[in-house]
Amino acid sequence: MTQPTDTDETRLRRAFQMIGEEAGQADTPQQPHAASRRRRVLASGLVTVAVAATVLVATLSTDRPDGSGDGSQSLSVAESIACADTIVEGDVLAIRDTRPPEPKPDDWLPHVTVTLAVKDWIKPEEGPARLDVDIAAPSGGDSPIAMGERLLIKVWNHPGISNRYHRTGELEPTRESLARWLPTGMKTSCPDFWKHPRDGSVPGDS
Repeated sequence: MTQPTDTDETRLRRAFQMIGEEAGQADTPQQPHAASRRRRVLASGLVTVAVAATVLVATLSTDRPDGSGDGSQSLSVAESIACADTIVEGDVLAIRDTRPPEPKPDDWLPHVTVTLAVKDWIKPEEGPARLDVDIAAPSGGDSPIAMGERLLIKVWNHPGISNRYHRTGELEPTRESLARWLPTGMKTSCPDFWKHPRDGSVPGDS
């Protein structure tokens, strides 16, 4: 878990100290104008504490690179590596429509199967020179997958979620993230909520 910085801790301690001092003096008989000033200072101090506490909580809750806290039903980068059966990068050699399952679900979206000329086996460290992977067809105005296009794909083999692919523009930051988190991910357990979803819904990954 990411630890709060010295600056965050210092701000929070000072804010709580100030509130403690002001609160301790609040019970002392005051002239009306003095009491009013004390209330304003106390209110201001409470705002300071709230802001500092928010910063601290935000710091503590972003131990996952995707910004989710421990209670979130989403995968961190390390967990996404742990849950992926295969992570591979390569160039598209062939594209064909994927046959929908039978019976076809009402929410079925078009999928394609791409054949990759593998350039880098990330998980596991080695494998065949070519690999067929099923992915959801691009939608929402995204351009179709093209012959020769470079893709980096996480293969989940999960019945409830499409394999995750990264295209031009996402490749370099994804490579950097994987290089940073791969050692941790290889020692991380895939969460039960991902392996055994109870309600049929499947959370997103990073």
